[in-house]
Amino acid sequence: MQDDYGWIKIHRELLNKPIWQLSTPEQKTILITLLMMANHREKKWEWNGGQYVCEPGQFITSLNSLVEVCGEGITIQNVRTALNRFEKYDFLTNVSTKRGRLITIVNWEKYQCYDIGSNKESGKEANKDLTKGKYEQSVNFSKNTIFLTELLTKHGIDKNAVESILSEFENNSYNKASGKDLTKSQQRPNKQLTPNKNIKNDKNKKNNIKTLCTPEADALFEHLWNRYPSKKGKARITDKKKREFLEVGEEQMNRCIDRYLADLKKDDWRHPQNGSTFFTSGYVDYLDKNYGNVDNPKKGNSPADRFACLRPETRSALEESGVIQGQSIAIGNASEEEIRLLQKEGLL
Repeated sequence: MQDDYGWIKIHRELLNKPIWQLSTPEQKTILITLLMMANHREKKWEWNGGQYVCEPGQFITSLNSLVEVCGEGITIQNVRTALNRFEKYDFLTNVSTKRGRLITIVNWEKYQCYDIGSNKESGKEANKDLTKGKYEQSVNFSKNTIFLTELLTKHGIDKNAVESILSEFENNSYNKASGKDLTKSQQRPNKQLTPNKNIKNDKNKKNNIKTLCTPEADALFEHLWNRYPSKKGKARITDKKKREFLEVGEEQMNRCIDRYLADLKKDDWRHPQNGSTFFTSGYVDYLDKNYGNVDNPKKGNSPADRFACLRPETRSALEESGVIQGQSIAIGNASEEEIRLLQKEGLL
């Protein structure tokens, strides 16, 4: 059973995504339950005939266990349908065996990582004085070095100075065996933390870009790569390029892929570019600012787009489910929730 303490984060952008908008009330209950059941740290389980280490965002369960945790009104069929649907949306991966079911929340680290919370550490309660801003010797700085380095460098602190200070804190100031008073060695670190006033603002901005949310950039790229059909040249995509995708934004990058795939369907002879080619330069033609200039025909040359009022991700989901076919609506393929959405937008 997962830990029954602590908390999770849910980003407000979930409200605008098809996985939420087009889900039934039962599926929404299951989605939130899955997030709460996921491990927030490594945990050992017996699975698939041997010992397995569940990473943060993973957990091992069964359909019956999920039904029990979700509570009254949720059936095994509800859970099975929800898991299949969430897997199509790249929200999770689901591996089932006779001994259990391994579920992995795909973008867990993007929204949940790098928190110094009140969770228990090595079986002991976290020090309550942390809420008052007091740092006790029990804080494990080695596990948060990456987080602190990125945080301080974003505020203009030289990265080498940060690493030197963290190393000194770990080896001396916060070492239980040392017994040294922090105030005796505090003067020098404070001087090192003071940014050089002569450093220009543009240099600080450059350092910020280099350290911009690397875990988030990696998570976004994995999502985009999973959506793209040609899986060739993944290793050629640089960290700098991944950070560019983060700056462009997930929604616009998804639109670039959708637009490119739609163009491919117009000509049967065309094949997708290698993934490395598309994500290095090919996607640029499909950015909002470029695609709009190329693909907006003059008025009167083509009929109005009936579904222009829908969000791109919502429209894509309806097209995948067969509800939207060209400029027509196939009511027979629509669920009650999808019908209500179409009525709300004035399309029915």
